Amino acid sequence: MLRVGFEDAAQSWFYIDPRNGDILGRVDNSRRTYRWLFNAMHSLDFPLLLRHRPAWDTVMVLLSLIGIVVSTSGIVIGWRRLRS
Repeated sequence: MLRVGFEDAAQSWFYIDPRNGDILGRVDNSRRTYRWLFNAMHSLDFPLLLRHRPAWDTVMVLLSLIGIVVSTSGIVIGWRRLRS
């Protein structure tokens, strides 16, 4: 697959099959922004973390622990509020 970038207003990239010249996809600034704001944050596939797997594991464990603490504190606060 070849990636061809254009200097248009949207900074478009086209992905082209080198065997037959078919256009396999098109990505512009808005799609790249969406990918980084949504997909990257939900799958944590940042290149730096992917190259250093123990760092990815550490980040995942820390974020999971933070999620457990926040969830548990919400349950405790809600339970206390309902009882009073």
